[in-house]
Amino acid sequence: INLILFLFWLIVAGALIVYATANFKVTGLDAFIYSFTGLLVIYFLTVFIHEIGHILFAKFCGLKTAYVNFGLFTIDYTDGKKVKFFSRIALEGGESAFLPRKEFTRVKLKLTALGGLLFTLLFAVALNVPMFVSKNVFAFCFLTIGSCSAFYLFTVNILPLDKTSDGSILLTKRDYNDVI
Repeated sequence: INLILFLFWLIVAGALIVYATANFKVTGLDAFIYSFTGLLVIYFLTVFIHEIGHILFAKFCGLKTAYVNFGLFTIDYTDGKKVKFFSRIALEGGESAFLPRKEFTRVKLKLTALGGLLFTLLFAVALNVPMFVSKNVFAFCFLTIGSCSAFYLFTVNILPLDKTSDGSILLTKRDYNDVI
């Protein structure tokens, strides 16, 4: 499923790059370089924003952050805020783990899952505004592929593909013990 979603968003990005080469009169190689740069930067920025959404909503729900993986680096709060770089990089992005400080309910679990999805969706939509009004080819290509990578992460996370995915937590009747 992740590969199908990846290919879908890659096709969307490719169509927008073809549009850029036609309307901005730029070579395909330049459009590819601008887009690839946007992919790398915005993908990891999206992962960071997604995990920040989880952390903020978890804090609101009375959870303590145990660790958070931002894709390029991990912060382990159980080990005195120890930072590990390049601990795990995956197409799915990051990962967070939380510990309840007080009574924990299914609603709080769902809100914590929703936080990451909401931040990801808002960021993906926000990327489209400057993309469509931009007269600069670099900005258009950079934001085009970046927006597609953000939407890719959103779609991967909202689908209930495994028991710890945001979509599985939101769309099923799982409770805290089922997820951990």
